[in-house]
Amino acid sequence: MKQQKGFTQIILIVLLLIGIVVLSGVSFYLLKAKGEAPKMANIPVVQNSPVATSTPTNTQVSSDTLTKSNDTTSIETDLNNTNLDSFDSDLNNLSTSAGSL
Repeated sequence: MKQQKGFTQIILIVLLLIGIVVLSGVSFYLLKAKGEAPKMANIPVVQNSPVATSTPTNTQVSSDTLTKSNDTTSIETDLNNTNLDSFDSDLNNLSTSAGSL
């Protein structure tokens, strides 16, 4: 069987890298078991500024103003009576507060 040039060198490099990773892991485990492993650095935790929260306003239409009918004119009337202005303002407020992050 004819081998390509450089194939054995690639295998040796890969085995060497695997050996280094395994030896590093074993040495870390043994040092940690003895209590001599490097300690993690104490990195100060950065406190985030408080996020402005707003409570959503209730924009639901009360059930007594909605009709129970399925005809298109009643449905159209219900849709026209629905107020979405507060939804748009809530969305704008959310966008503004997200932009300040």
